[in-house]
Amino acid sequence: MLKNIFLKTLYEKRWLMVVWGVGLFALVLATAAFFPTFKETFGQSLSDVPESLRAFLGDATAYQTIEGFMDLQVIAQMVFMTIIMGVILATGLVAGDESDGTLQTLLAHPVARGRVYFEKLLAIAAIIGVVCGAILVAMLVGALLVHEPLAVTRTLLAVTMLWLVTLVFSLLGYSLGAATGRRGVSGAVAGALAFVSFMITSMAPSVSALKTANYLSPFNYFNNPSVLRSGLEVGDMVVLVIINVTLVIFGYIIFVRRDIYQR
Repeated sequence: MLKNIFLKTLYEKRWLMVVWGVGLFALVLATAAFFPTFKETFGQSLSDVPESLRAFLGDATAYQTIEGFMDLQVIAQMVFMTIIMGVILATGLVAGDESDGTLQTLLAHPVARGRVYFEKLLAIAAIIGVVCGAILVAMLVGALLVHEPLAVTRTLLAVTMLWLVTLVFSLLGYSLGAATGRRGVSGAVAGALAFVSFMITSMAPSVSALKTANYLSPFNYFNNPSVLRSGLEVGDMVVLVIINVTLVIFGYIIFVRRDIYQR
């Protein structure tokens, strides 16, 4: 039996990691195969799309380069998949364990709550990192298959930002679950805020009333402007790191002090 909580969590979630990693790898490769078709046809058809819809679909020029295509069809789209996986995973590791009684059993052993909290948190970050790594490799391989090589450094930075923004909503669910012990509520709140955040950032360019609210949206710091096409804004990365650290501290402070119940 694995005594290290981090390794034990990785072992228990190995199939989730493999299925999501392989699935997204295949999906990104399949998406990359459509680049030549998009470049010749679909990109031009977007020239008449209203400005309000371009935040969702992109503009015609974006589809003429592999960077623009991967940005719109992979980075901007796969983030929803990684967030769904991350929230499901994160809310199950403390709140889910508390609901089925395994957390109480674990804490009955001579192990500190802080160790449980942080080792499970590191496992979440590692699993999401592996899945994002599969997306990174698939993007590079897919680009080579269509004879349009991507810049490795920018692709790595874009996927790193994907990992960070996925962690924001995953750790929101994790910290709420650790603080309340309620998996359903924590997952619902994290999912709802992810959706609201995305809508605010998407509509802010065309709705002036949302421009102030957009500063509170994690998506505003994720890929705005595109890392693949414009390079990394270090300040955006710093903001996402600060949000993640704040969520970790919030969950920890409450988790180590509250009572644990079996529901």
